[in-house]
Amino acid sequence: ASDPDLNSQGDDSGAAAAENEADSAGGDDAVAGGDDAGNENSVAAAGSPIETDAGTNGTGSGDSAVQRASQDLLRLSGVDSDLVVSEGAVEFSSLRGDLSSAMGALFGEWSLDYATAQGTSPCGKALRNGLRCFEDRGDWRLVRELNRPALISLDAPDGRQIHAVLTALSGNRAVLLVDGREELVELDSLTPYWSGDFLLLWRPPAVYRRLLREGLRGDDVVWLRNQLAEANGSTPRSRDAVIFDKALKNEVIAFQRSRGLNVDGLVGSETLVHLGAVNRQAGEPVLNDRIL
Repeated sequence: ASDPDLNSQGDDSGAAAAENEADSAGGDDAVAGGDDAGNENSVAAAGSPIETDAGTNGTGSGDSAVQRASQDLLRLSGVDSDLVVSEGAVEFSSLRGDLSSAMGALFGEWSLDYATAQGTSPCGKALRNGLRCFEDRGDWRLVRELNRPALISLDAPDGRQIHAVLTALSGNRAVLLVDGREELVELDSLTPYWSGDFLLLWRPPAVYRRLLREGLRGDDVVWLRNQLAEANGSTPRSRDAVIFDKALKNEVIAFQRSRGLNVDGLVGSETLVHLGAVNRQAGEPVLNDRIL
């Protein structure tokens, strides 16, 4: 199955196609690579408001709170730069929390202007800026492990959906960026209103172009070997480093098991997102850099 985000060459027609297609459904990883097909990660079904890579913790039904939101995401509401911090439970009655503004806030965490970014969909805009969307369903532990700003949707008591961006997480406290202001809240106050769905942005490595599996060879295999060694605190071997052999597959399986992922030895977007959370890249936004 081809990966539209990876196959786009940057021209308008290619990008438009990339933004309107989806990866074939799978379990753990499904990324580009010509005829390569795996089961690690899927992307939301074509025609969904937001097309993303998807983790294995989600239901795979394509009906998440984020995906059910309106498709009218192209116009960003203004975000007030003067943030107001309030502590305690979320006061839903005072929040608007539209998805367009929340998406703008998420892009802002990556120092990007959502309003002026090229692209015809949120994840198309991300693609044009070297990022990809990743969607999953889980709990606060998973969000904490991935350690990236995340867009979440809260079901307010009055029936409205409030979209906000989680920008910091420390202990039982979280900072939500919603309607241009920061809300410092207790996680316990959010949990009853949160389905567990979240969407985050991630930056794939420059060598990311296909699903990695046993038997392949190339510079992307060398990169993977080095990244796993860094995550494990070990030294990567130099002999036959370009070959994805049985030993490397076992390393992948061990990493996947340690992160609670589907254990299949395939390396696609989900495994890469988790690997990137372990091997933090300088300059990327994280949740745990503030003491609340």
